[in-house]
Amino acid sequence: MSPPKFVDLDRDTLGTEIVTIHVGPEKKVFSIHKKLLCNRSEYFDKAFNGGFKESDGTMYLPEDHLEAFDALVVYIYQNRLPNFPRENFTRGWEGCESYADILEKLFYLAEKYCMNVLGNRIMDTLQGMQLKYGRVPSCSRIKQHYQNTSSTSKIRLYSAATACYHLIRYTGEEMDDYKELARAEPDFGADCLAFQYQHRTRLIKYTSGMGPRKRPGKNGLGRCFFHTHAPGEVCHLETVE
Repeated sequence: MSPPKFVDLDRDTLGTEIVTIHVGPEKKVFSIHKKLLCNRSEYFDKAFNGGFKESDGTMYLPEDHLEAFDALVVYIYQNRLPNFPRENFTRGWEGCESYADILEKLFYLAEKYCMNVLGNRIMDTLQGMQLKYGRVPSCSRIKQHYQNTSSTSKIRLYSAATACYHLIRYTGEEMDDYKELARAEPDFGADCLAFQYQHRTRLIKYTSGMGPRKRPGKNGLGRCFFHTHAPGEVCHLETVE
Protein backbone atom coordinates (compact mmCIF):
# COMPACT_ATOMS: atom_id res chain seq x y z
CA MET A 1 0.00 0.00 0.00
CA SER A 2 1.05 3.62 -0.50
CA PRO A 3 2.67 5.45 2.40
CA PRO A 4 -0.04 6.93 4.63
CA LYS A 5 -0.18 10.70 4.54
CA PHE A 6 -1.68 13.18 6.91
CA VAL A 7 -5.29 13.50 5.86
CA ASP A 8 -8.44 14.97 7.28
CA LEU A 9 -10.22 12.31 9.26
CA ASP A 10 -13.59 13.08 7.73
CA ARG A 11 -16.42 10.64 7.10
CA ASP A 12 -15.06 9.75 3.66
CA THR A 13 -11.74 8.71 5.19
CA LEU A 14 -13.15 7.03 8.27
CA GLY A 15 -16.31 5.50 6.88
CA THR A 16 -19.21 4.68 9.17
CA GLU A 17 -18.50 1.06 10.11
CA ILE A 18 -16.72 0.21 13.35
CA VAL A 19 -14.88 -3.05 14.02
CA THR A 20 -14.10 -4.44 17.45
CA ILE A 21 -10.70 -5.99 18.18
CA HIS A 22 -9.97 -7.81 21.44
CA VAL A 23 -6.25 -7.64 22.24
CA GLY A 24 -4.06 -9.60 24.63
CA PRO A 25 -4.93 -12.27 27.19
CA GLU A 26 -7.27 -9.84 28.95
CA LYS A 27 -9.11 -9.11 25.69
CA LYS A 28 -8.79 -5.34 25.89
CA VAL A 29 -11.35 -3.88 23.48
CA PHE A 30 -10.37 -1.50 20.67
CA SER A 31 -13.10 0.02 18.51
CA ILE A 32 -11.64 1.18 15.20
CA HIS A 33 -13.05 2.63 12.00
CA LYS A 34 -13.09 -0.25 9.56
CA LYS A 35 -12.38 1.74 6.40
CA LEU A 36 -9.36 3.52 7.86
CA LEU A 37 -7.95 0.32 9.34
CA CYS A 38 -8.36 -1.62 6.10
CA ASN A 39 -6.76 1.18 4.08
CA ARG A 40 -3.74 1.04 6.38
CA SER A 41 -3.28 -2.73 6.38
CA GLU A 42 -3.80 -5.41 3.74
CA TYR A 43 -3.99 -7.98 6.52
CA PHE A 44 -6.99 -6.34 8.16
CA ASP A 45 -8.52 -5.60 4.77
CA LYS A 46 -8.50 -9.29 3.88
CA ALA A 47 -9.66 -10.32 7.34
CA PHE A 48 -12.66 -8.00 7.50
CA ASN A 49 -13.57 -7.91 3.79
CA GLY A 50 -12.44 -11.30 2.56
CA GLY A 51 -15.21 -13.55 3.76
CA PHE A 52 -13.36 -14.83 6.82
CA LYS A 53 -15.00 -15.21 10.22
CA GLU A 54 -13.85 -11.68 11.10
CA SER A 55 -16.19 -10.32 8.43
CA ASP A 56 -18.75 -9.98 11.22
CA GLY A 57 -16.64 -7.08 12.51
CA THR A 58 -15.02 -8.82 15.48
CA MET A 59 -11.45 -10.06 15.85
CA TYR A 60 -9.44 -11.61 18.68
CA LEU A 61 -5.68 -11.09 18.94
CA PRO A 62 -4.71 -12.78 22.23
CA GLU A 63 -0.98 -12.91 21.47
CA ASP A 64 -0.52 -9.23 20.64
CA HIS A 65 1.21 -6.89 23.09
CA LEU A 66 -1.33 -4.42 24.47
CA GLU A 67 0.86 -1.31 24.62
CA ALA A 68 2.25 -2.02 21.17
CA PHE A 69 -1.23 -2.42 19.73
CA ASP A 70 -2.25 0.84 21.38
CA ALA A 71 0.69 2.50 19.59
CA LEU A 72 -0.46 0.83 16.37
CA VAL A 73 -3.90 2.42 16.71
CA VAL A 74 -2.31 5.83 17.28
CA TYR A 75 -0.28 5.34 14.11
CA ILE A 76 -3.37 4.32 12.14
CA TYR A 77 -5.22 7.48 13.13
CA GLN A 78 -2.37 9.99 13.47
CA ASN A 79 0.43 8.56 11.30
CA ARG A 80 3.03 8.96 14.03
CA LEU A 81 5.20 6.82 16.28
CA PRO A 82 5.18 7.10 20.08
CA ASN A 83 6.79 10.34 21.25
CA PHE A 84 10.34 10.37 22.61
CA PRO A 85 11.31 11.62 25.10
CA ARG A 86 8.27 11.62 27.37
CA GLU A 87 7.39 10.48 30.90
CA ASN A 88 7.71 6.77 30.09
CA PHE A 89 10.75 7.29 27.86
CA THR A 90 13.06 9.76 29.56
CA ARG A 91 15.95 11.36 27.74
CA GLY A 92 19.17 9.33 27.98
CA TRP A 93 20.23 5.76 27.37
CA GLU A 94 17.80 4.24 29.91
CA GLY A 95 14.87 5.98 28.25
CA CYS A 96 16.30 4.92 24.90
CA GLU A 97 16.18 1.28 25.99
CA SER A 98 12.57 1.57 27.18
CA TYR A 99 11.57 3.31 23.96
CA ALA A 100 13.34 0.70 21.85
CA ASP A 101 11.39 -2.01 23.66
CA ILE A 102 8.01 -0.63 22.61
CA LEU A 103 9.23 0.23 19.10
CA GLU A 104 10.46 -3.32 18.58
CA LYS A 105 7.15 -4.79 19.73
CA LEU A 106 5.39 -2.36 17.40
CA PHE A 107 7.67 -3.56 14.60
CA TYR A 108 6.53 -7.14 15.20
CA LEU A 109 2.94 -5.98 14.66
CA ALA A 110 3.89 -3.98 11.57
CA GLU A 111 5.45 -7.07 10.04
CA LYS A 112 2.58 -9.32 11.12
CA TYR A 113 -0.03 -6.98 9.63
CA CYS A 114 1.85 -6.19 6.40
CA MET A 115 2.43 -2.52 7.21
CA ASN A 116 5.75 -1.91 5.47
CA VAL A 117 5.81 1.85 5.88
CA LEU A 118 5.33 1.60 9.62
CA GLY A 119 8.06 -1.03 9.89
CA ASN A 120 10.44 1.09 7.80
CA ARG A 121 9.83 4.17 9.91
CA ILE A 122 10.49 2.16 13.05
CA MET A 123 13.79 0.90 11.64
CA ASP A 124 14.84 4.47 10.79
CA THR A 125 13.98 5.60 14.31
CA LEU A 126 15.79 2.70 15.98
CA GLN A 127 18.93 3.33 13.94
CA GLY A 128 18.99 7.04 14.68
CA MET A 129 18.20 6.70 18.36
CA GLN A 130 20.70 3.91 19.02
CA LEU A 131 23.36 5.84 17.14
CA LYS A 132 22.70 8.95 19.22
CA TYR A 133 22.86 7.12 22.55
CA GLY A 134 25.55 4.61 21.63
CA ARG A 135 23.33 1.54 22.01
CA VAL A 136 23.17 -1.75 20.10
CA PRO A 137 20.60 -4.55 20.37
CA SER A 138 21.44 -6.79 23.33
CA CYS A 139 21.49 -10.57 22.98
CA SER A 140 18.20 -10.81 24.87
CA ARG A 141 16.58 -8.34 22.45
CA ILE A 142 18.00 -10.14 19.43
CA LYS A 143 16.57 -13.41 20.72
CA GLN A 144 13.13 -11.78 20.92
CA HIS A 145 13.50 -10.52 17.35
CA TYR A 146 14.19 -14.02 16.08
CA GLN A 147 11.29 -15.47 18.05
CA ASN A 148 8.77 -12.92 16.78
CA THR A 149 9.65 -12.25 13.13
CA SER A 150 10.03 -13.99 9.79
CA SER A 151 13.26 -15.22 8.24
CA THR A 152 13.41 -12.19 5.92
CA SER A 153 12.74 -9.62 8.63
CA LYS A 154 14.84 -6.49 8.43
CA ILE A 155 15.08 -6.25 12.21
CA ARG A 156 16.84 -9.63 12.07
CA LEU A 157 19.22 -8.26 9.46
CA TYR A 158 19.85 -5.19 11.60
CA SER A 159 20.55 -7.39 14.63
CA ALA A 160 23.05 -9.52 12.71
CA ALA A 161 24.72 -6.46 11.17
CA THR A 162 25.14 -4.65 14.48
CA ALA A 163 26.53 -7.84 16.04
CA CYS A 164 29.11 -8.22 13.26
CA TYR A 165 30.30 -4.64 13.61
CA HIS A 166 30.18 -4.78 17.40
CA LEU A 167 32.39 -7.85 17.58
CA ILE A 168 35.14 -6.17 15.57
CA ARG A 169 35.96 -4.12 18.64
CA TYR A 170 34.86 -6.39 21.48
CA THR A 171 35.74 -9.94 22.43
CA GLY A 172 35.74 -12.11 25.52
CA GLU A 173 32.49 -12.24 27.46
CA GLU A 174 30.47 -10.55 24.72
CA MET A 175 31.73 -13.08 22.19
CA ASP A 176 30.57 -15.86 24.51
CA ASP A 177 27.13 -14.25 24.74
CA TYR A 178 26.82 -14.14 20.95
CA LYS A 179 27.97 -17.75 20.67
CA GLU A 180 25.32 -18.83 23.15
CA LEU A 181 22.70 -16.86 21.24
CA ALA A 182 23.74 -18.49 17.96
CA ARG A 183 23.31 -21.90 19.54
CA ALA A 184 19.84 -20.97 20.82
CA GLU A 185 18.83 -19.25 17.57
CA PRO A 186 20.72 -20.90 14.68
CA ASP A 187 19.22 -18.45 12.18
CA PHE A 188 21.09 -15.66 13.95
CA GLY A 189 24.40 -17.41 13.43
CA ALA A 190 23.55 -18.04 9.78
CA ASP A 191 22.55 -14.41 9.26
CA CYS A 192 25.82 -13.20 10.80
CA LEU A 193 27.84 -15.45 8.51
CA ALA A 194 25.85 -14.26 5.48
CA PHE A 195 26.36 -10.61 6.42
CA GLN A 196 30.08 -11.13 6.99
CA TYR A 197 30.44 -12.78 3.59
CA GLN A 198 28.40 -10.21 1.68
CA HIS A 199 30.02 -7.21 3.37
CA ARG A 200 33.47 -8.59 4.15
CA THR A 201 35.24 -5.73 2.37
CA ARG A 202 33.50 -3.12 4.50
CA LEU A 203 34.17 -5.09 7.67
CA ILE A 204 37.86 -5.48 6.82
CA LYS A 205 38.14 -1.75 6.16
CA TYR A 206 36.20 -0.91 9.30
CA THR A 207 36.76 2.44 10.95
CA SER A 208 35.04 3.84 14.03
CA GLY A 209 32.79 6.03 11.90
CA MET A 210 31.18 3.14 10.06
CA GLY A 211 28.26 0.98 11.10
CA PRO A 212 24.71 -0.21 10.41
CA ARG A 213 23.17 2.44 12.64
CA LYS A 214 24.12 5.02 10.01
CA ARG A 215 21.95 5.26 6.91
CA PRO A 216 23.16 7.71 4.23
CA GLY A 217 26.75 8.53 3.34
CA LYS A 218 29.85 6.41 2.79
CA ASN A 219 29.90 5.21 6.40
CA GLY A 220 26.37 3.83 6.27
CA LEU A 221 24.73 0.96 4.44
CA GLY A 222 22.15 3.10 2.66
CA ARG A 223 18.99 4.68 3.94
CA CYS A 224 16.75 1.85 2.68
CA PHE A 225 19.05 -1.03 3.62
CA PHE A 226 16.78 -2.08 6.48
CA HIS A 227 13.53 -1.27 4.69
CA THR A 228 10.95 -3.57 3.14
CA HIS A 229 9.36 -2.28 -0.08
CA ALA A 230 6.71 -4.14 -2.02
CA PRO A 231 6.88 -3.92 -5.85
CA GLY A 232 5.87 -0.41 -6.87
CA GLU A 233 5.79 0.82 -3.28
CA VAL A 234 7.29 4.28 -2.78
CA CYS A 235 9.60 4.74 0.20
CA HIS A 236 8.19 7.07 2.84
CA LEU A 237 11.45 9.04 2.63
CA GLU A 238 10.55 10.00 -0.94
CA THR A 239 7.14 11.39 -0.04
CA VAL A 240 6.47 14.97 0.92
CA GLU A 241 3.91 15.43 3.64
